[in-house]
Amino acid sequence: MNAKQQFLEICKLLGAKLQQDVSELIEVNGRLFSNMKEKNVYEGKCIGMKGRMFRPSILTLEQISEKTAQKVWLNAKGEFLFTCGRDAWKENITRKTAREQQLVIVLNQHEEPIGIGWYRNGKVENEYDIGDYLRRERRNR
Repeated sequence: MNAKQQFLEICKLLGAKLQQDVSELIEVNGRLFSNMKEKNVYEGKCIGMKGRMFRPSILTLEQISEKTAQKVWLNAKGEFLFTCGRDAWKENITRKTAREQQLVIVLNQHEEPIGIGWYRNGKVENEYDIGDYLRRERRNR
């Protein structure tokens, strides 16, 4: 599955209705860009990276968050654990608009998106979080 297909799949799973024209997206080295001219490299906004599952950029995560109703809010402890790559347990969930077995946007107490996870058995299984950027940066040193 290419990065465009992964992007569409994650938007579909989250129930997000974006105004993005997929034909305008360009994949460069596993990264998906919007507003990019064919001959220029790395001009435009990186909207995410191809992987086992599409990993949206922070900007894209915010855009998807505004367009989906499938959300879970965490308390401060849950936010910390989730951004460290851990799952969020029942006691860390303060509010939810998701049903069982749904892919959800995970938000902190301030309505800021901090990642994506699967809401199952009353907890959120971490699929991707904003701490991933820091962990990846550390691995590349």
